[in-house]
This record gives sequence, C-alpha cells and structure tokens, in this order.
Amino acid sequence: MKVFLDTLLHSIRGRIILGVVVLHAVLMGMVVYDMSVRQQDFMQKQIANEGRGLAVTLAANAPSWVLSRDLNGLGELLHSLKGVESLRLALILDGDGKVIAASDPALFGLKLDDPPSTRLMQGLRHTQDTDTSQLWHDGMVDSLAEIVAGGTRIGYTRVVLDGAQVQEELDTITRKGLAYIAAAILLGALAAWLLVRTMTHRLSQLSRAADSIAEGNLQVDLPDYRGRDEVARLTRDFAQMAEALERDISERERLEESLRQLNETLEQRVREEIAKNRDKDHLLIEQARHVALGEILRNIAHHWRQPLNTLTLILTNIKDAADHGELDEAYLDKAVSEGYGVATRMSGVIDNFRKIIQPDDEKVLFPLRSAVERALSLIDADLRVHGIEVKIDAPEEVSVLGYPNELAQLLLNLLNNAKEVLVERKIIPPAIRIRIHRDGDYGGVAIADNGGGIPAEILGKIFDPYFTTKQKSSGIGLYMSKMMVEKNLAGTIRAINTPEGAEFVVLVPLTAA
Repeated sequence: MKVFLDTLLHSIRGRIILGVVVLHAVLMGMVVYDMSVRQQDFMQKQIANEGRGLAVTLAANAPSWVLSRDLNGLGELLHSLKGVESLRLALILDGDGKVIAASDPALFGLKLDDPPSTRLMQGLRHTQDTDTSQLWHDGMVDSLAEIVAGGTRIGYTRVVLDGAQVQEELDTITRKGLAYIAAAILLGALAAWLLVRTMTHRLSQLSRAADSIAEGNLQVDLPDYRGRDEVARLTRDFAQMAEALERDISERERLEESLRQLNETLEQRVREEIAKNRDKDHLLIEQARHVALGEILRNIAHHWRQPLNTLTLILTNIKDAADHGELDEAYLDKAVSEGYGVATRMSGVIDNFRKIIQPDDEKVLFPLRSAVERALSLIDADLRVHGIEVKIDAPEEVSVLGYPNELAQLLLNLLNNAKEVLVERKIIPPAIRIRIHRDGDYGGVAIADNGGGIPAEILGKIFDPYFTTKQKSSGIGLYMSKMMVEKNLAGTIRAINTPEGAEFVVLVPLTAA
C-alpha cells in the first residue's frame, strides 16, 4: 500500500493519473448532480401541477353539491379520484373550513387547525391573483382551491398527493449517476495510464541518465530525441548540457592543475607583495609627514611674520634713539622687555606646533572643543590674512575618548583644505563654520565652508590615495586623515555637499567600545 501511495503521490505518472481521475470524478459528479436537481425540480413541478389540477377540478364540480349540502354527491365526487395512485387525502370544506366530505371518514365534521392547514389558508387569503394555495410538507404536496358560486367563496377543496414516487425515481437516478461516475473514473484512469505511459517512458530514461551523470558517469545512453515535442527538446538540451559538463570538468581539471602550480609559488609571492605594500605604506606615511611638516612650517611663518616685524621695529627704534642721543638705560630696558615678550610669543608658537605633532602615549577623555581650538590656534593667523571668518557652534560640551593631538592634526588638515578652497575660488565673504555635536554613541565635529562644494563625480573618490584635483598636491592628505580616524581613533569621516559648500564630518566614540 505504501509503495502504491508513493508511486501515486510522488511521481509524475501517478500525479497525472490521479489528476485525470479526480477531474473525471468531479465533472461526472457535477453532471449527475445537475441532472438530479433538474429531474427533481421537473417531477416536483409535475406532481404539484397534478395536485393543483385535481383541487381545481373538484372545486369546479362541487358548487351545486355544496350549496345543496348533498353529502352523497360530494362523496361520489371524491370517489372519482380513487384512480389517482399518489392520492393520500381528498377533502371538501365549507366556508368556515369544516370538513363536509373526506376520503378518510375519520376527518368528517372536523375543523382542521394543524400547521399545514393553517398555512394553506393563510396563503390563499394573501394571494390576490389566484384561487389556489399549495404547500410541500412531510414528503407530500398539499393543494387547496376555492369553491366559488356566483362570485362568492362557499368552500374549499383540498388534495394531498404523496411525493414518495418522486423520491424513489430520484434515488434511482442517483444510483445510476454513481455507477456512471465509477465507470468514468475507471475509463479515465485507463486512458490516463495509457497516455502517461507513452509520455513518461522517455522521461524515465532521461531520469536514469541524470542519476548516472550525478554518480560521475558522463557516458550515458539518452532516449531518442528526434521530434518536436517537449520531451524531445528536453532530451536535446540534456545532451548539450552533458557535453558542456564534460567540457567544464576538463577545464576545471586544467585550472586545478594550474592552481596547484600557482599555490606552490604563492607563499613567496605573498611575501613579496607584503614587502611591496609595506614599502608603499612607508612611502605614504613619509609623504604625509613631509606635507604636514610643510604646512606646519608655512603656518609658523605666518605666525612669526608679525612678531618679526615687531622685533625689526624695536631694533630700528633703538638705533634711532642712539643716533639722536636719546638712548638711556630706561629706554633700553623697555625695548629689551618688549623684545623678550615678542620672543616669548614666538617660542609659544613653536611649543604649540611641537605639541600637536607629538604622538599621544595613550587614549584619554578630552573635550572636542579643545582639539578644535588647538587646531585653530595654529592656522588663525593665515585665516585672518585672507579675511576668513570662523564660527564655532557648540551648544553643549562633548567629550570623546581618543588621541587629542592626532584629532587636532586631522582638524588642522581639514581647516587648511577649506581655507585653500575659499582662497582659490575667491569667495566673498569667505566663512568656515565648525559644529560640535553628539551623534548616538559618537561625538562629532563638522567643518563646513561656503566654497561651492565638491563636484558630484569626484565626491566618492576624494579619500582615495593619490587622488587630487590640485596641481601641486600629493593627494594623500585626506587618505591619511581617513586612515587616522578609522585605525587610530576608531571613528569615521565623510564628506557631503551643502547648499553653500562642502562639509566634512568626523565622528569619534564617546567612550571605549
């Protein structure tokens, strides 16, 4: 039984046969059901018409007997219906509904008030366009008709016919229908089996060939694929697939051999590539260091320009005082004091630059604003020279965990880039806005300028090594900034365009991850 069910439910052949059998059963069932319903409706209408006709006939012949109260005549009238096989009961009632003649003498003189009688009477009263009423109950059809004389209702006739014959004929039709369904199922199953056997024979051969290929045997016997049906096309495609698979296996074996030979020399080549990449990294770091030192020297020059002018002026004043005989000890002490002050400020500039390039020993918790202000202190002279306004927006104090000197170097690089864009594009008035904020578990510094932004086609490339749009730039500044943020500060950096210009956003963790 289990084998039969597996074959029936888990094979194409079984499913097709089952589908055909079910289809035949459903279609024949629908036909038999429709035929039974139609026959039942026809026979019920037939017996209903017969009952109504008998009641109307009695009503047409009864007026004179009812008016004369001739019970014998009424009895003869009912006796005329004895030949009707399905007759169960025939009654003649007076105008009050009292039985004055009946095929069952036990009902004589009674006034029937059972539910069927009541419903028949109500149906007749509520019907304006006919003088009959009819009701099906208990397998019988019950018909009631008016007896009218001179336009006045003087009584009723009632005929009850048995519907058992209708049910018997319907049962016979149902039995025959079930037999037809069984025959259709058997014939459908046989036809489906013959059809499926023809269709699936080649599919079975194809399945066995597929199993053989799955086991690694590519030399298989395929069924005849001459023809234009679906199985023939499938077999042709399968043959082409087997040939392609054989070619692919040969190619794979060749590639595996090449890969084996490649692996034999892979370790040495990996060492060589690592050495090359290490050299490239050292070169990048060295280039970045040189660029940073160049920027620092340039900023030191900007910071020292005014103090040097002041020292020159002090020395000139001393010479003029000596030439005019005005140089005394008090004058000289004042000039020396002013010179010491200028020298001290110049030394402070050197200390600030030295601190920012000195590596941090360990991560510390520090305010972002302090790193921003340290970076600004190293470039503010250059910014003032070019008339660039700087605004810091820090509604709250945000502290992060990291290396403050490295972050200050990174911010100095971003500020310098913004300054160069504003100067190069001659923006009036030039402005830089620095925003300090929280972003989830990160503290952020956003540096935005009003220089017009970064072209969309290069926005995604600006952090690539050696990518630059400047003639005298190495193209590694932003790349090294990105590496510094991601590797040393465990943060991120991104660039976006705003309506006014470009904005660089640096995010650093608030605490240790």
